[in-house]
Amino acid sequence: ISSKMLSLIDEMEKNSNSNLLDVILPVSVNKEIGRFNSEMGTKQCLEKAKYYLKKARDIMKTSEDCKPWAVKLIEGEIAAVEARISGDSRPKKEESDLSSLRARYYYMLQMNGENDVGTMQVGTYLASKLSKAHHTIEASR
Repeated sequence: ISSKMLSLIDEMEKNSNSNLLDVILPVSVNKEIGRFNSEMGTKQCLEKAKYYLKKARDIMKTSEDCKPWAVKLIEGEIAAVEARISGDSRPKKEESDLSSLRARYYYMLQMNGENDVGTMQVGTYLASKLSKAHHTIEASR
């Protein structure tokens, strides 16, 4: 599936008019491939996760519509993967990463409302990260 998604992105880039979708799709696909590999947890998968997350970050940074909080969020995920590769079970910046993710969620909530699909996705991701960081009461809200 990952290979198919990446080949579709390559094909899209060849026939591109260079709009915002050309950034959002590759960033999202690379992030999700990175997250999937991170969940697998083997050393080889963690290395792949780091590669794809860095690729997503680099694409995001080159975008005219780059949001600093989005880059910071991806960098937090990269730091978590690097910590796991080096043997640490928890990244050093976990609380600041959660803070950044909370800020993103509240920003989207304020701008788009609670019924927006993007807000719900960020909220679900925040709840997942909070739960993994043992903030279960906050995650359940």
